[in-house]
Amino acid sequence: MIPLHPVLVHFPLAFFILECVFLTLWRVRGDDKYLDFSLYLFVPAYIFLCAAMVSGYRSSGGFGKMGDLTRQHFYASSVFFVISTLRAFVWKTARKNLTLQLVSAWVGIVVLFLAGYWGGLQVYS
Repeated sequence: MIPLHPVLVHFPLAFFILECVFLTLWRVRGDDKYLDFSLYLFVPAYIFLCAAMVSGYRSSGGFGKMGDLTRQHFYASSVFFVISTLRAFVWKTARKNLTLQLVSAWVGIVVLFLAGYWGGLQVYS
């Protein structure tokens, strides 16, 4: 069986980082085109995030078989998933609260980098 997690995980990384960049550009320049494009990036990012998490959980053998490093990676990824899910609700229901969207995007990127760090340690150590 081909491990899908290493392939899928790069898509949400790229899309969420780009979304955060375009949200920041919207905030700095005030042009709503940046805001629209950041929402356009959020949708595939969230879809690929779900796919990457399912494939990562399956390839790890489930929670009971995870080692310490894998568990840290799983916890950080789960926190990022919760942040992203809350952000999806903000995009859908409270689009006017864009400062919350921007701040939570940057917090999410920090958590995403932590998850990536622990995931990378599994591969390169």
